[in-house]
Amino acid sequence: CTLAAPVDWDAIDGEPVDLVVLFAGPEAARGTHVKLLAHASRVLSHASVRREMSEASTPEALLAVLVAAEVGISQSARADR
Repeated sequence: CTLAAPVDWDAIDGEPVDLVVLFAGPEAARGTHVKLLAHASRVLSHASVRREMSEASTPEALLAVLVAAEVGISQSARADR
């Protein structure tokens, strides 16, 4: 569920990109789009989540990784309060 071959995307860290996230929605939903982007940034900041995403072999497996990451991050945030 990642790119078949990494792409040189002129990334800040100089590493080729093998995971691309795309958000699409109606123009009227800009606020939702920004919130979703911020949330995705938090989830994808965890190297373990990115690694598991790259290892997912099906869309369902990828979704399972994201759901598990969401649950883990939510539980961690509650524990920090």
